[in-house]
Amino acid sequence: MRQILKKVINKLYTNYCSLLGATVGKNAVIASSVYISSRSKLKLGKGSILYDHCTLHLGSGSFTMGEKSHMAPYGYVLSGKNHILIGNDVAIGPYSTFFCMSNSPYGDSKLFRENYKHGDIRIGNNVFIGAHTVILPGCTIPDNVVIAANSVAGGHLESGWIYGGNPLEKRKKINL
Repeated sequence: MRQILKKVINKLYTNYCSLLGATVGKNAVIASSVYISSRSKLKLGKGSILYDHCTLHLGSGSFTMGEKSHMAPYGYVLSGKNHILIGNDVAIGPYSTFFCMSNSPYGDSKLFRENYKHGDIRIGNNVFIGAHTVILPGCTIPDNVVIAANSVAGGHLESGWIYGGNPLEKRKKINL
């Protein structure tokens, strides 16, 4: 009974987000505990899911997730003025973080809080991102990539590899 009630509440919240401007594909689900700062900047493809307690601070940027993808509980997104584009069949582990803007030790000011790095995050199709992974501004993850848990990903990765660590390194070629 409790699971049925939860599904009904999530469906109602998903419809509510849609009424407030979110673009939500067929059978997509937004858990009722998800925080979205600007619902009109959200697009979810068919069958995609934002699980419990995800937080999306979208600013003037946007968050687009393709079909049959999901963000596990406690995912965090900070887009600022930038965009996060996630492909189809992408699995994002719990507590993963996406920063389109972040403090940087490089810039004109001696104070880190005044130096920001900005950049869109692009994730291809058939990607697995492990739990507690941090995705940095400007990161591009192409199709068919695995990123191990507790990794920090930045820059442009190469398709067909398992990556892991901090700093991120290629670990193993994926046989497709």
